[in-house]
Amino acid sequence: FNRRLTSCDDTRFTMASQTRVALVTGGGKRVGRAIVQTLADAGFDVLFTTRDQQVVDGPISRVGRITPITVDVSDLPQSVDALLETIQSSFGRLDVLVSNAGVDHLPGDGREEASRRREPTILHMQRGAFARMLEIHVEGAFQCAQEAAKLMFPRRAGSLIFMSSIAGLSGLGVLHYSAAKASLLGLSRALPQY
Repeated sequence: FNRRLTSCDDTRFTMASQTRVALVTGGGKRVGRAIVQTLADAGFDVLFTTRDQQVVDGPISRVGRITPITVDVSDLPQSVDALLETIQSSFGRLDVLVSNAGVDHLPGDGREEASRRREPTILHMQRGAFARMLEIHVEGAFQCAQEAAKLMFPRRAGSLIFMSSIAGLSGLGVLHYSAAKASLLGLSRALPQY
């Protein structure tokens, strides 16, 4: 969804002999792990966040260009501030942020009850579950992007990539997940304008 980045082989990433640095939130599993590996294969030093300590202690922590960090990006703003400060002090730069952290369901989202009763999810979703979904996807992505931009703007270079879903375009999926993914699309479209 980032109009400026179509692939990691894009010539716009060609820089002087400095190592390129990427941060992938939610990089420990499935899509996130594939993004981490693709960036590492393209020559990036990759840091990725995960809430799962087993991922940090597992085999991926032994790969040279890949560094896992246990952090919850929805723990705003302390964990995100500390994470980006670490990147600044360790690497002095950040070239790519891939905001991939997210979940598709939460306790209290009413999915099971709505399905069992064959009723709309909105009748059973707790407000806290809706707010938490937005906090994880949207506020977490915004906080990471804001801090990443502070590292990118002085060099006038960098890419902010937000992982959304067809649920954000079509409304297919659970109410809070679709709303969160649609918000990410709006965020990614608005950022280049200002």
